[in-house]
Amino acid sequence: MKVLFISNDPTMFDSTSAVRMRLRAYAAVLGEVHAISVAPGHTNDVHEGALHLYPIQASRLLRIPALARRARVLIRERGIEVVSAQDPFEHGLIAWKAVLGTNARLHIQLHTDPFARDFANVGHPMSYINFVRLLIMSFVLRRAARIRVVSARLAREMRERYHPRAPITILPIYTDLARFRSVVRAREQGSLLWIGRFEKEKNPMLALAALAAVRSIGIDAHLTLLGAGRLELPLRLRAKELGVDTHVTFPGFVDPLPYLAKAELVLATSLYEGYGLAIVEALAAGVPVLSTDVGIAREVGALIPSGESYAAALSAWFAHGPREGHLTSYPYASFDDYVSAYAADIQATARLSTP
Repeated sequence: MKVLFISNDPTMFDSTSAVRMRLRAYAAVLGEVHAISVAPGHTNDVHEGALHLYPIQASRLLRIPALARRARVLIRERGIEVVSAQDPFEHGLIAWKAVLGTNARLHIQLHTDPFARDFANVGHPMSYINFVRLLIMSFVLRRAARIRVVSARLAREMRERYHPRAPITILPIYTDLARFRSVVRAREQGSLLWIGRFEKEKNPMLALAALAAVRSIGIDAHLTLLGAGRLELPLRLRAKELGVDTHVTFPGFVDPLPYLAKAELVLATSLYEGYGLAIVEALAAGVPVLSTDVGIAREVGALIPSGESYAAALSAWFAHGPREGHLTSYPYASFDDYVSAYAADIQATARLSTP
């Protein structure tokens, strides 16, 4: 069969990236895979056997019409049977517009949590954009042939709020758990680890505040913030204001395995998550995770503060543990298992009629 993915991930054009690896695997099973994404101006088309990648070079204002035009041309020229959009927002709208008047079926994926209170919370810079995205999502979901979400929580929320006619498939994100299960722990007392993008929705400031709170009551804790992003300078300044800057390190976006080996506890502080891959990986490595109630944190065995502040929950953890983390659920035995489930969802979409 012939599938078109409409993506917002330009790393697909990096031949060594995880995205490229997954696309190659999809092509091997599905038959012919095409994918488009906005990419830097020097990026060229890629053709690897049954895999075909097309970069779109356009300004921010012109990205949506440029992606839509290219998608529509590919559908007609290549006989595309299924168009899968990476989100039900801008890319979902592009995919819907592209399939109009064709026999292609619309497959929509949802990786974030648009149902969280903070997703479109007025007062945050992104809240107004996200409010519009919610309106787009309502429109797009009613026109999908099939919907893929990454957690049971998202599936439940979607059914309760939108009542889509399209079937919903729960397919969590894949990660190579063998790497993380191979970690030999050499815990350093008081070592806390935070992993992610330094962005507002990931809420790394909460980790800093929790560190300051436990140090103020005599707990000798230190925090490693593993990541990068726009909040790095504000985080450094806030650490200094709180008087904990000498107890916080910023290694950048590097391999987390050596840091997981040393960590006593991983802090997960997001305002909202569609899934929470770092939580799964930390638990697979045997490291307990103290998490806000987001994504799959509760489902997979993370510790969730119950009726207390995050800082109070951290203090309680230092007093009582647990000192070991346990991943309680994960659906894939291997990468091939994941690819098989993913391909089956796409293939099922081709057999459905658009609502």
